Amino acid sequence: AAMTFHGHCVLTFNIHKGADRKGNYHLERTIDAIAYLGVDLIGLQEAMRNHPDFNCDDQPALIAEGLRRRTGRPWLPASLKKPGSVSG
Repeated sequence: AAMTFHGHCVLTFNIHKGADRKGNYHLERTIDAIAYLGVDLIGLQEAMRNHPDFNCDDQPALIAEGLRRRTGRPWLPASLKKPGSVSG
């Protein structure tokens, strides 16, 4: 069951590229943790896209889809890049 907050809840979360404490890639566990917290908006750090070490997954999109399935709420991934940065 998700935690309950009143008003809007914002979370920043360094997901360490979707790896658990032992370094094993486990994005579903990350999604479960976010869903449990019952947040409204999430700022992710170290979320990867198209990296060969992480199955070339689009982690923001997978997290959004996993949260939709778990919460029944709409979730949309969005990316912000610094001017001149290279996507990756």
